[in-house]
Amino acid sequence: MRLDINLAYSCELIIDNCLHTLGSYPSIRALAGKKALLITDNIVAPLYADTVSAQLCSCGVTVITHIVQSGENAKCVDNYLSIIDTLANNNFTREDIVVNLGGGTISDLGGFCASTYKRGIAYINIPTTLLAQIDAGIGGKTAINLPQGKNLLGVISNPQLILCDTSTLSTLPSNEWSNGMGELLKYCLLIGKPLLHLMSSWRINLSNIISICAEYKAGIVKEDFLDYNKRKLLNLGHTVAHAIERMSNYTTPHGLAVAQGVLLTVKYAYAVGKLTNADYDSLINMYTQLNMPHIDHLCADDIIDYCLNDKKASNGGLEIILINGIADCYIETVSWQQFHSILTQTLSK
Repeated sequence: MRLDINLAYSCELIIDNCLHTLGSYPSIRALAGKKALLITDNIVAPLYADTVSAQLCSCGVTVITHIVQSGENAKCVDNYLSIIDTLANNNFTREDIVVNLGGGTISDLGGFCASTYKRGIAYINIPTTLLAQIDAGIGGKTAINLPQGKNLLGVISNPQLILCDTSTLSTLPSNEWSNGMGELLKYCLLIGKPLLHLMSSWRINLSNIISICAEYKAGIVKEDFLDYNKRKLLNLGHTVAHAIERMSNYTTPHGLAVAQGVLLTVKYAYAVGKLTNADYDSLINMYTQLNMPHIDHLCADDIIDYCLNDKKASNGGLEIILINGIADCYIETVSWQQFHSILTQTLSK
């Protein structure tokens, strides 16, 4: 007997100044009579938690707030179990919902809690950082970190709704802008001209830039939700980035680490003759103009040690994303020896 089972992974994405009007959206009004666990951090909570809570309450939703300390280290087993306790102690059912308010750390942590509690309850992402609005809040990848590596405990589970309010970016500190720009560099390489021509005046084009990145990621996720094929391209720069984050005990933010991983990818493509001088110079100039810091004293051996538990590693090596040129990226499986050679070539430049 053969059965064809078609799975639908639907999610609504709204990019608008919507934080103060959440209660007007049909998908929010439909939550009337349910409980919502609002998960946020100590930086975002004083800014937006009361607004979101009031909007939910106006629709007849009972809101309970759970606040964690900001930063990547919030994605830990202790916080996961604490949130699960909060859900269980307040008798959350599978009809209730989790609302994640904050950056990528919160969508990762809260999404994983929602996706594993009672085998999964619905959740909503309200990303408030540039990095989360263009990437981390979209696509349903949820995870927490283990001592052995980043995002080693996780599931892919779509949020019911993603609400991106670009006005929340007005409260971002400068380091969070740099963090988002690091991830934006990745999208410049993936998307090419439609995004690159906006980058010289990115401040006045910010809404368009966020929309282009979000739509690009949403399209790839729709095509390869479970991350077996094309979605892997979104890992551009991330293998080295995750190693850098762990080496610094997560004091190096994710976006800045991604920027370094992307930079090394660009340098390698140029070294092997796959990037023209003009494209190479334009990418390096953009890296400089966005004030991306260079991370010094990186060692190929150390990076490989931290990559051994990477999700993309196999017994013989690991999958990395390389480029033939702008908007021409591809997935390559390399041996550890090849990866060491790539790192050695690029770290010395």
